[in-house]
Amino acid sequence: GQDFFWDPFSAAVLVDESLTTFETRGLSGEAAGGPESGRIVDAPDGQQIRFATSADLPRFEQLFLDTLNGRAR
Repeated sequence: GQDFFWDPFSAAVLVDESLTTFETRGLSGEAAGGPESGRIVDAPDGQQIRFATSADLPRFEQLFLDTLNGRAR
């Protein structure tokens, strides 16, 4: 199965931002009712939001395992 490490990954990125790449774009939430309500969409005049677009998962997994095993760098 697929393992998810969102919380540990987020904590690791706070210490080492090179684990991911970031992008900043104008975004907005859809306010209209219905199935699209709350969906985040591109909006050039929207709030400028910085968000992660990729992750170096092999590097993170090794760092995570090293930390758990007392071999943190």
